[in-house]
Amino acid sequence: MELNNSLIVMYDGDCGFCCRTVRFVLKNGDDSILFTPLDSNTSSEIFKEQGITDPDKETFYFCEKGLLFERSKAAFHLSAYLRYPYKAMIVFKWIPAVFTDAFYNLIARNRKKLAREGCLLPTLDERKRFI
Repeated sequence: MELNNSLIVMYDGDCGFCCRTVRFVLKNGDDSILFTPLDSNTSSEIFKEQGITDPDKETFYFCEKGLLFERSKAAFHLSAYLRYPYKAMIVFKWIPAVFTDAFYNLIARNRKKLAREGCLLPTLDERKRFI
């Protein structure tokens, strides 16, 4: 897969919180953002290309034009492709990950409690953005 010009959100398809996040990005994000579950062949291919042999399947990843970000850094880089005011979150990407990932990890540990619903049903137009 050619990653150089792609924006790809890689998410846990069994997680209600993650599926709600995908719905949020579909509503508020750039139309060029693509989506793929972490357990997909596409995600496996991306990890292989990035030299990651054992990815954390419970972590949020964002592939931005060939660069792969995880956890809070993935969210901040993704925010650059959201509409305002969400786009402003990109300023947090300059904070060291040791601090921002602590907050990310707190939410990640509780994500299945925060949103139990795990089914994502995209519209016909939105389906074109899933790989």
